[in-house]
Amino acid sequence: MTTGEKIRVLRIDVGVSQRELAAAIGKSQSTLDRYEKNQQSIPCCILAPVAHVFGLTISELMEAVTR
Repeated sequence: MTTGEKIRVLRIDVGVSQRELAAAIGKSQSTLDRYEKNQQSIPCCILAPVAHVFGLTISELMEAVTR
């Protein structure tokens, strides 16, 4: 599973909409959609805000991604 796919799964699991997550990380909903569909690479600077939304550290986010 790719990072974008895992972020989508985590987002859905915690009940956060694409619009809400996009706003929380300072990106548009369409950009987040491209991240989740692996149509655009996820910049490293996005990982910290994404992890924060899920209440995780970057390390925990990456562990969740690799499982």
